[in-house]
Amino acid sequence: MQESDRSFKTIYKEHVYLRNLSLHKLKLPYAKLRPGQKDLLQEITAALIDKTTYLLNAPTGFGKTFVCLTPALACLAKDKIKRIYYFTNQESQRDLPANFLNELRKLNQLQFWSQTLYSSERCCKQHDFCYLNYNKLTIKQTVETLLRTFNGHIDFATLQTWANQYKLCPYLLQMELANYMDLLILDYNYLFDPLQQLSSLKKAEGPLALLFDEAHNLPARGKEMFQVTLSLQDFISYAKMLDAYILTSKQFTISEQNKANLIELKQLTNNLANNFKELTKLCLAANGVDKKAISKLLNLEEAEIIVSQTENTSNLYTRQSWPKLGKLLTNFIAKFTEFVKSEQSQLVSSYAELRELRDNLTKLKRLNYLLSNYQPSFIGSFHWRKQGSKPYASLAIHCLDAMPLLRQSLPSNAGKIFFSATLLPLDYYEQLFSEPNAQINSTAAKSPFPVENRKVAILSYANLTYQNRDFNAKLIAKSLLAYLKQIGGHLLVFAPSYRYAAKLQQALSQIWPSSGYNLISQMAKASLKAKQAFINTLKDTSDKRPLLALAVLQSSYSEGLDLPGASITGIAIISVSYPAKSDLLSLQQAYFAENYRRESNFPSDDNQILMADYYEEAPAMQKANSQLPSDPAYLFTQLYPSFNKIVQACGRLIRTETDKGEIMLFDERFTRAEYQPLLKAAFSEYCILPDLNSYVDWLKKLKKHK
Repeated sequence: MQESDRSFKTIYKEHVYLRNLSLHKLKLPYAKLRPGQKDLLQEITAALIDKTTYLLNAPTGFGKTFVCLTPALACLAKDKIKRIYYFTNQESQRDLPANFLNELRKLNQLQFWSQTLYSSERCCKQHDFCYLNYNKLTIKQTVETLLRTFNGHIDFATLQTWANQYKLCPYLLQMELANYMDLLILDYNYLFDPLQQLSSLKKAEGPLALLFDEAHNLPARGKEMFQVTLSLQDFISYAKMLDAYILTSKQFTISEQNKANLIELKQLTNNLANNFKELTKLCLAANGVDKKAISKLLNLEEAEIIVSQTENTSNLYTRQSWPKLGKLLTNFIAKFTEFVKSEQSQLVSSYAELRELRDNLTKLKRLNYLLSNYQPSFIGSFHWRKQGSKPYASLAIHCLDAMPLLRQSLPSNAGKIFFSATLLPLDYYEQLFSEPNAQINSTAAKSPFPVENRKVAILSYANLTYQNRDFNAKLIAKSLLAYLKQIGGHLLVFAPSYRYAAKLQQALSQIWPSSGYNLISQMAKASLKAKQAFINTLKDTSDKRPLLALAVLQSSYSEGLDLPGASITGIAIISVSYPAKSDLLSLQQAYFAENYRRESNFPSDDNQILMADYYEEAPAMQKANSQLPSDPAYLFTQLYPSFNKIVQACGRLIRTETDKGEIMLFDERFTRAEYQPLLKAAFSEYCILPDLNSYVDWLKKLKKHK
């Protein structure tokens, strides 16, 4: 019997048999396990088999990918699970599991199907309006033909080759291929985003293994999936765009039906705009803003009103105008998508225009979903500002806490492993990730690298509250230059903002001309080429002059940057970087205070501290009410998120067993009581330096031992 005559069902069964056989004989790419890895392999295996939740906090270099993925492969070999999903926060992070699988393939005769899923935009720039005909039967038959002789990993190059060969949309092809894979490497949104959820994952027969890399990002990423901003200007733009299409339609051969559709779409747009205006008035009125106040508000350059959840507004969205707006949105999205698909080749002249259409539709779809699924953790806001002489009004839905919604998306028939180098403190993340009445276990692993290779100092003489930052910029600049003069090497500095990075750069140039050292600075909205140039400069160790690299905390350089050796020899963190005080932050704090419990490992009620002391507030901000540092309002919205960003940035240092370097934390607030257990968990050992002289002495002692 020829291979083409055998049914794909038979071929797939044979693949599973050979896959399990090859996994049983698996040779690992490491000569021996690191301390703590053996116990973790056993614990994670048990969590996958029992379909429970497990949290792993392990420092950089521990081998998190290995200890999480290996048990999943072992469970797959024994038919304890049916499929593995490896979720990441960024596309660049998907290389780690793919590279690990490639190492296994080099050592073993592995029969294994794996695939990296890419964003719809990268796969196919047209995806929503793809000109390639999509026939479910045709693409299914194509995939089965491809997999008959396939063994390995499907990366972007492979996907593009197959799509070109069979004249199929790459995005739709990857979605069909995903139904058959043993392991998928994919973004969080394929599970959690209601607009992008992978249908095969929702329908998958378990048990499954769900692995979440860099899991500390999930709370923030989740909020992005459940919030949207829509402006009156958006609807005006839609109307202008449709007017242009109506004009263009006279020049091309467009069906009479679509000409009629254009007119209907224009009417729908006008209805949407009118409904939007009505909703704006309702939102303002529901918050006690009378007609005179509205008139005064609209004369301001900029203003914002939160549509809070009070007795008067608890059902504002679902009770009054939202259903009408939602219905209009549903009709508009359906008709507009159908129209552009049928007439795209004549009406869409460029990728930029196509992308604008797609982005606008995505915004409308998200708003429509949120309106239809309004949650207690959602808050609306009305924002007004003037752009020149033109008014700009927008309504937004914000998500205070996405974790309940993310937990609802987790399949019950799966073991769930969340891992990161910054799940600190673990009991905080246990609260965020734990499902009601479900078992959750966690472990904090120790660093495999010698403690003495990393020296950590807190510079308590630096007062970096919002009011004092600018005043102390020269003091920070002197401290950074002292490091370059005494230690040299490559110092990576993380500023709290682009504005303050520019302030530091100005102060540096005034103290010591850059002829004595190299200085590079991260640019806001830098191109990929500029970002790579920044990294290449760090990598280049041929120039023996010291290098000071200025970056911004929570940028692309504070996470995922893996430069071992002399590329980075020191890290400086400028400020604790709390979020700015705002009405929305206050609402978020109230939400967490009501819905999450207090922690037990922080200062007692005897050690009261004003919460206002912790805000990164502008001088004109009013002082907040007195709060305890153990209150979830402060812990969950300020302390923990900001500290995890700091630890993540510090993780760019010490990437191998032989790396050595220094970490400097500039801010007296790092000496406060609530930071001590966090610092101890993150760094084990650190010293506090009360003035510039003691800091210079510390540097001189380090220099002697280098």
